[in-house]
Amino acid sequence: MLEEVFLLKFLQKVMSPREAKVVSEFTQKIELRMGAWMRGQLILMLVIGFTTYVGLSLLGIPYALSLAFFSWVA
Repeated sequence: MLEEVFLLKFLQKVMSPREAKVVSEFTQKIELRMGAWMRGQLILMLVIGFTTYVGLSLLGIPYALSLAFFSWVA
């Protein structure tokens, strides 16, 4: 957040107002898309960890929760 404010002030000093607005809108689009990608990755990690735990538990593998945690992190 602080970097965004600093960047906007810097752009206003070195660019025309129109160019600064275009760059600002572009960075906002990037921020939204990166946030959506990050949420998607977190959901995917949770699904993989949960399904790994269920599968290993059904197979009777010892330490299924620990192994599922490692698959969730990786």
